[in-house]
Amino acid sequence: MRLVQQVLGSAIPLLANVAILLYVFQRFLAATRLRRKLAREMRDFGTMVERARDNLRYIGERVTRGMDEIEQDVGKELRVTSRLTTQSARLAGVLRRFAGLEENVIELVRMDGNRENAKVETPIDVSTEIEKVVAAAEGRSVDGCRERRDAARRKNEQQQQQLDENAREEELATRNPLSKFSTCGAREMARKVRVATMPEQNVT
Repeated sequence: MRLVQQVLGSAIPLLANVAILLYVFQRFLAATRLRRKLAREMRDFGTMVERARDNLRYIGERVTRGMDEIEQDVGKELRVTSRLTTQSARLAGVLRRFAGLEENVIELVRMDGNRENAKVETPIDVSTEIEKVVAAAEGRSVDGCRERRDAARRKNEQQQQQLDENAREEELATRNPLSKFSTCGAREMARKVRVATMPEQNVT
């Protein structure tokens, strides 16, 4: 009995110690697993933080690049706007000039249309043009020219008759039957008077 009591007395603390040891070992393993899990999670979290930092860095670079591109685009748009403003001002000036030119062209067309109604040309040969005008005038008024010519002839004939009568009277008045020089003098005077009338016939 004593042996059993001794065995039981020594076995119970041994079992308690073994149980405590197993419990401590289990807790140690659990703590180790938890520590490993925490370390793994910390590593994962660090990796995630690094990735997040990389992403933030990449996003920052992209944002910076986008801002630079936006600034360049804004500068280009400002230059284009300035050029468009300048070109619009020039285009407005060109349109004003074109409007003035159009008015001048319309005025020239009107003047040309009016000039067709009353056109004056300078002939190359003036004498030829004068002859054409005279011929046209003679062709238009042949009867009038004939009447004027007949009237001029009658007038010349009347003047010639008057001159002949005056010459005869002077010849009769100055003739001397004893001298033949008087008749010659009268005839010469009559001839001179007749000759004086010839330019009048040519003029008419």
